[in-house]
Amino acid sequence: MAATQSQAAPVEAGFVDGRRGRLMSVLFRPPGEVRCAALFVHGFAEELTKARHMAALAARRLAAAGCAVQFLDLHGCGDSEGDLEHANLETWLEDLAAGREALARRFAVPVHLWGLRLGGLLACRLAQGVGGGGQLILWQPPAQGRLLVAEFLRLRTASGMLQGAHTRESVDGLRARLLAGEPLEVAGFTVARPLIEAVDALALADLAPPGWQGTWLEVARDPSRAPSPALARAAEAWRGAGAPVTVTRVPGVPFWGSGELQFAPALVDATVDAVASG
Repeated sequence: MAATQSQAAPVEAGFVDGRRGRLMSVLFRPPGEVRCAALFVHGFAEELTKARHMAALAARRLAAAGCAVQFLDLHGCGDSEGDLEHANLETWLEDLAAGREALARRFAVPVHLWGLRLGGLLACRLAQGVGGGGQLILWQPPAQGRLLVAEFLRLRTASGMLQGAHTRESVDGLRARLLAGEPLEVAGFTVARPLIEAVDALALADLAPPGWQGTWLEVARDPSRAPSPALARAAEAWRGAGAPVTVTRVPGVPFWGSGELQFAPALVDATVDAVASG
């Protein structure tokens, strides 16, 4: 299903107006008929940058298969206006809802939602609020936002250890300082209480959107192993709430957190297959 050079997907880049400033937008448009569309919701902080190449590969493949894909950098993220320190989930969700509506108006086709890590949890929240239905594709969804925050804060504790800091910081201590109102810099990103508190409260099991078809894709060095018990419980909660979901593990490495450029071709194949089957 890969596009040939003569069939390469046209790319439109620019800015759109968000609730609190301009947002960077990139649209991968099919060279022929547009049969569906997808809104990609990126990961958190450095995961946005480290995963952008993989998201672009998948977007080009999807466009070649007839699916228009829009990337929207959220407020305070990437090339959009604002600072991450002042970002909040409410603004992000409003901007994503507007992006989805714009896609639906422009192409008059079903609009799927596709998210990486925290972006997957945001896509679920968005799906719960907009109704309708479609494909909801999650790349490496965390069972809880709190786990993702812990991984993020661990970047600071690890950096302190490598630099030989005299006072050793802990994840719990950093979280306590954030929740007390102290902004903190982690791996070059300054974050504050409103965003971290909101992300902490997210739980995948509580985000089932009835009427949507969920496809959760996990990258694993050993894809034959079963998903984590927490993810399995979340999937059962979705099914019990009337939101069918499949959980698939594919071979690959965690490219969103790697210091080097990494690829997971099987993840791209599974994403294109999920949209095609829907």
